[in-house]
Amino acid sequence: MPTDSCPICDAYGPTRRERGEQHYLHCRNCHLLWREGGASLDDTTLFYRGNNPTEAISTAKQSLYSWMLDEAEKRLGQPGRLLDVGCSRGDFLLAAKERGWEVTGLEPVPELVQWGRDQGLDIREGVLSDVDFGEETFDLITYWDVILLVEDPLAEMKRARSLLSEDAQLFMRLRQHKIVRLMDSAWRWGGRFLLKTNPAVYHPFNYEPRTLHLLAQRSGFEFEVAPSLLTAGDPYAVADNPTIVGRMKKAADRTSSLMYALSSKKLVISPSMVVWGRRPSLRT
Repeated sequence: MPTDSCPICDAYGPTRRERGEQHYLHCRNCHLLWREGGASLDDTTLFYRGNNPTEAISTAKQSLYSWMLDEAEKRLGQPGRLLDVGCSRGDFLLAAKERGWEVTGLEPVPELVQWGRDQGLDIREGVLSDVDFGEETFDLITYWDVILLVEDPLAEMKRARSLLSEDAQLFMRLRQHKIVRLMDSAWRWGGRFLLKTNPAVYHPFNYEPRTLHLLAQRSGFEFEVAPSLLTAGDPYAVADNPTIVGRMKKAADRTSSLMYALSSKKLVISPSMVVWGRRPSLRT
């Protein structure tokens, strides 16, 4: 990974930051925050095996899956061919398949690939840069919190664009690191009395809306960035009383939705963001 320039906008001279025990670099132009040295697949896999309660996360995201597929079908007119990058064991693919989508998954962890295949899903093993799809194209490519782990986001988006059919859409959901920093500070200065675990997590790559728009410009996309619905409940068990987390999420959701509407869809202050992308030349 580069240490003297930003991997998205090429701006020179990032600022060094400390986040916990990790060393990060921060771009003063596009605001990307990335881990110095990146993150290997082995490190990422070990982290999620130790920290991801898969069943609880799947349940908490069902309303998100339903909302996202409703929106995708409005944009495309009907279900089509879907590729989910970093699909884990395929929970989102199963939800989409039930609604009539023709689904394909991509996942680098062999045991997760096998779990999905045992459910009757078409899951390819590997990462997007290494898998040959031949002449296949997709009407929708999705990244559920996966772009945060991708080593070369610019090359990834260019590759994804090459696999999209005409009038296709790209979808991403990811954390917003500006809000993650605020959550981190709030927890350290008093939030620990409400939450037993710090909900702020820094990933190998961390984004803000400005970062995403510059990524879109350089990869041939136009992005719409908006507040994301939040997962239901407390799947990561950060509080002894999950009601506290639920109320905090409702307050954050209402506040971010209101500010987004009042700012003519420009201000995104939610902990998580959703991104819809398409080729600018296909605008109507």
